[in-house]
Amino acid sequence: MNPRDAAPSHHGLAVPVDRLRAEALRARLHEELIGRAAHTERSPTADRQELTVHTHPPEPRAHRIITIAAIAVAAAGLAGVALIAARDGASDGDQQPAADAPHPTNAPAPTFPPLPDDQIAAAALPINVDGRLPEYGEGWASVSEGRSVEMRGDIAAAVPACAPFLAAFEAEDRPAFLDAEVAAHAEPPALSATYVVVFPDESAADAMFNATDDPRFIRECSPAYDQELFEETGLTLSQADFSYFPYYNDRPIPGVTEGETYADVDPPDFGADEQWSLQLNYPGDTFQVTTVRIGRVVAVVQGSLTARTLTVDESGRAVSTPGVIQTEEDYHAVIRGVVERTRDALAGITPVQAG
Repeated sequence: MNPRDAAPSHHGLAVPVDRLRAEALRARLHEELIGRAAHTERSPTADRQELTVHTHPPEPRAHRIITIAAIAVAAAGLAGVALIAARDGASDGDQQPAADAPHPTNAPAPTFPPLPDDQIAAAALPINVDGRLPEYGEGWASVSEGRSVEMRGDIAAAVPACAPFLAAFEAEDRPAFLDAEVAAHAEPPALSATYVVVFPDESAADAMFNATDDPRFIRECSPAYDQELFEETGLTLSQADFSYFPYYNDRPIPGVTEGETYADVDPPDFGADEQWSLQLNYPGDTFQVTTVRIGRVVAVVQGSLTARTLTVDESGRAVSTPGVIQTEEDYHAVIRGVVERTRDALAGITPVQAG
């Protein structure tokens, strides 16, 4: 084997360069190449000393070549030391990205195709788990089969008190998709409902919301329409396949009360674009109704907070005992759920995707 082909004895023995040592070597080379004058105080006498300039013969060309070569070698060594120091710093995680390196951009938010209106309405309704409605609270079950929630424009048109509020009712010339969830509590007995209307645009939804957000709608139109609805259909709440009006009214119930008292309430902000709420107080029952608008969707959410259990005492008299069947927290949770699911559905996010 040719001795020149043999690996040198120092092959593979390179070790990382200490950064402090590299800096010291670079400073030493700088002093040798450029020189550094010593800073010493001069006496006034020394400042007045005469200087004698000595001339020297020109340096031989060979010496100049050697000197230039030495400077070049030293400069190359200095550059190598700087490169090693920079590489050593990079190994410690101190290396900075290049100024012209491209910066990562924020990934665009995922987008989803719009959901059909029927899926938006279905997604907005309270969660139904095997016929139970956990958002309503304990003891609430779905009875939507055979029961519907409707605001029939053909009936409202025959009620003079509802003439200013026809935008709130369903009609052939008002395109919209409707869905509802009717909830029942067994003991004490009570009914509630969530009614959802998906309009083709926000202006139509705003018109319905504004029509309902009027004291005359609740105090004048609502009881007159509810009475007309009963006379038109001939059905009561105890019968199947009835049209259930989602707004309470103050029509007296014979033998129970001579009238109810409405009170406007100011609930928490549910995150809707618009909202209003009221409370209806019977002697033993308390109800609330809240209307919200989320974009082009309007939802009406009823809540039965207390209800009466009727019993007969020893003398044969009827005794009414009120009891809490839905807390305000549960009722508010229903409304928040409707608003959140509606916003997701309008953005193309299904309840499964939203988790």
